[in-house]
Amino acid sequence: MSGPAATAAARLTAFVWDSFLIIGYAVALGLAELIAYRVSGHWLAPRGGPIARDLFAFMTLVLPVTVYFGFSEAGCGGASWGKRQVGLRVLTVQGTPLSLRQSLARSSLKFLPWQIAHTCMFQASALSAAAAMPPWIFIGFGLSYLIVGMDVAGLFLSKRQTLYDVFAGTTVVVRTTKTKR
Repeated sequence: MSGPAATAAARLTAFVWDSFLIIGYAVALGLAELIAYRVSGHWLAPRGGPIARDLFAFMTLVLPVTVYFGFSEAGCGGASWGKRQVGLRVLTVQGTPLSLRQSLARSSLKFLPWQIAHTCMFQASALSAAAAMPPWIFIGFGLSYLIVGMDVAGLFLSKRQTLYDVFAGTTVVVRTTKTKR
């Protein structure tokens, strides 16, 4: 049922495939925003402060993407669209399918750096051109890059696990049985 650990190249290729879905979804959101504005004369996204804009981005982009990965990688399927394209699946380190709870936790940890970067970006964009950037924004951006860097580095270690794999008790393996896509 479980094959060898997926290589870094296979996992990164799967993420590129999944990125097409994420980008397509983001473009669809942008088009919906433009259409809503053209029809009603009002933007859907809040034009208020950075917290409101960050919350809107989280609710419309980050959360749906996280939930998609959580549901698609849970249970017997164990794979997002990109992982299916490459022939990979996510299992527990014991070799069993992920529960929905475990998969949602893994996906939340996976996209945490993305949300940290969004929060920092929205806060930074609210500053005037003359305002000094608060240190916590630099720290947040640095933290998001550090986490992603450690995730990528983990793919080249012997167990080929990202930080979110380690914390969620999961591994990505080569699918050994043929299933319908």
